Order: sequence, then C-alpha cells, then structure tokens
Amino acid sequence: LAITSHRVDDVVKSMYPPLDPKLLDARTTALLLSVSHLVLVTRNACHLTGGLDWIDQSLSAAEEHLEVLREAALASEPDKGLPGPEGFLQEQSAI
Repeated sequence: LAITSHRVDDVVKSMYPPLDPKLLDARTTALLLSVSHLVLVTRNACHLTGGLDWIDQSLSAAEEHLEVLREAALASEPDKGLPGPEGFLQEQSAI
C-alpha cells in the first residue's frame, strides 16, 4: 500500500503548475498499474471470485480516463503528432 500512496502523491504533485501533460500521463499510468496489481494480488491471496464486477468496472473507467489524459499529452506536443514520412525524414536529417 505504501507504493500506491506514493503514486497518489506523485499524481497530485504533477497537477501543480506548470502542468506537464506527459508527466501527468506517466504518473497516472503508474498509479493505475499499481492499483491493478494490488487488485490481482488481493484476488489471488483471498481466493475471491464472485461479486467483484464493480472493481473491473472501476478499473475499466479509470483506463478510459487515462486514455483521455494520454491523448491530451500527445496533443500538447505540437510538432510531434504521429510521424509520417516527412517527420521521419526530418528526424533522420537532424541526426
């Protein structure tokens, strides 16, 4: 639980100005992975099987929110969309 607590602190700190969408995305992803891992460990350790659909629904909703954050992080990079042939050639010529 201590790791999850640190992850929550990291997410909150990444929300302070100046906001870096990529950092917020990365820290939120780390938090969601920690929570997902905790759920798996708890289910296996306690031999839980039924009546826990709400957990899966909550994790699914969190993943949808994370996708929105990821899209915002990508949109915050004006020159770095999905690289097409031109972007690839520019990167190669810069090297």
